[in-house]
Amino acid sequence: MNKGGLLAAVIVVGYLGFEVHTVQKARYRMEAPYIFSQFVVANSAVVTCRQAKGAQYEKFLANFERVRARAVKELGEAHPDADAQDIDRMLRERVRDNELAASNLIDEKGCDDIEVWKKLRQFENFARLNLG
Repeated sequence: MNKGGLLAAVIVVGYLGFEVHTVQKARYRMEAPYIFSQFVVANSAVVTCRQAKGAQYEKFLANFERVRARAVKELGEAHPDADAQDIDRMLRERVRDNELAASNLIDEKGCDDIEVWKKLRQFENFARLNLG
């Protein structure tokens, strides 16, 4: 094999390795427990920084419940020896940890900060989802 062919092979293998690494690293963002956590943070932000009521909030809560049900299912599959109480405890811990993180962010930066604005925007996007 000549130097050009070897270089091309190294580049292709390197690129494929990078792609596999990137997909593996981002896979958790498609898992229901992670999405559930994002819903918790968005909910905390909107409850603290805006008035949380109306049709938009009802739609958000309906989607939140669907994501919670999916998270329960995925956690049950990931932990087959866990019972319903264990799964519920895992979700309560996620809620507690994520609400605390959102509260700390808002206390530290305020409702007008760009990071908090992103969470409020995420709430709007979650409310627009058609998960039903």
